[in-house]
Amino acid sequence: MRDVTIQDVARAAKVGLGTASRALSGNGSVSSQTRQRVLEAASSLNYRPNRNAASLRSKTTGTVALLVPDIRNPFFTELTYWFETAMRAKGSTVLIGSAGEDHAQENDFLAQIMAQRVDGIVISPQSEDDTVIRQVIEADIPLVLIDRPLKQLSVPVISSRPEPGMTEAVQNLASHGHTCIGYLGGPQSLPIARDRYAAFLEALNEHGLPGTTHFVEWGNFSRDAGKIGTQALLKRGVTAILAANGQLGTGVLEHCASSNQAIGPDLSLIVFDDYEYFRFISPSVSVIAQDIEGMGRIAADALVDCIAGKTAPDTYLPTVFIKRDSLRYAPPDMKENRKGDSLH
Repeated sequence: MRDVTIQDVARAAKVGLGTASRALSGNGSVSSQTRQRVLEAASSLNYRPNRNAASLRSKTTGTVALLVPDIRNPFFTELTYWFETAMRAKGSTVLIGSAGEDHAQENDFLAQIMAQRVDGIVISPQSEDDTVIRQVIEADIPLVLIDRPLKQLSVPVISSRPEPGMTEAVQNLASHGHTCIGYLGGPQSLPIARDRYAAFLEALNEHGLPGTTHFVEWGNFSRDAGKIGTQALLKRGVTAILAANGQLGTGVLEHCASSNQAIGPDLSLIVFDDYEYFRFISPSVSVIAQDIEGMGRIAADALVDCIAGKTAPDTYLPTVFIKRDSLRYAPPDMKENRKGDSLH
């Protein structure tokens, strides 16, 4: 059985082909009665538009791509939801890729996407190696970076400013008597990991705490790195840990649960990222929250502007500190001054 065409719809509605096209697309002047007649004819015939033919005429496909580092990470799950929701409202379909925090997998996805016809790409990069991303730019495919900027590229960036939330978080640690703080950092190859640590150091100095002992454990943005780093930091006697992303923070929770270390009474915890379950577990987890919905929607707007040949500005949304039960006063017997320089 052959596919139903727009010509069939026009004949059934007893209108011209142009009128049928305008009625179905919603573009152009068509009376409400005629549009309703065309839509009813299309529905009765089970008409489905030929998107490939439409894309050849308009030189657009109505399809964009989103590549995130790891869809299992609740931050990127929610970010994907808000971006896809915003693009769907604009009439676009989103092809979603997850690189599994693997740079080679990221490059493979981008190569496959470039071989297809997509209107634009949004990506949260794995590293500063931008070889394949530059190939996307050279191919004149509109591109927007989300969450993780690459400052050497002249493309729109939609991300967060860590300073507001980080400053308030460190201020609260200080007001709760913490003078020996552990910091779990992400991969130093990522600008976003370096920026968050720089904001942490700036906050220490801003609040007159340059002498505060702090220890740093670097790793990738993973639960395993969080568990390993937490074990090392606890051996150094920290009374609080600030984890640079939600996966690292989840690793802290897993290690403490397996070692009978009580979050709150024994160890204060603040996590950069607000996973939904951080609000409901006991004790609830203090966080530096990002505006994930805002990032997703603004990235969609920016990509649409780029596709239209317009200039989209960089946008850095402020972070917010949310105090919950995981932030407690340092135990009295652990508040003695600790001498020595901070270890990195």
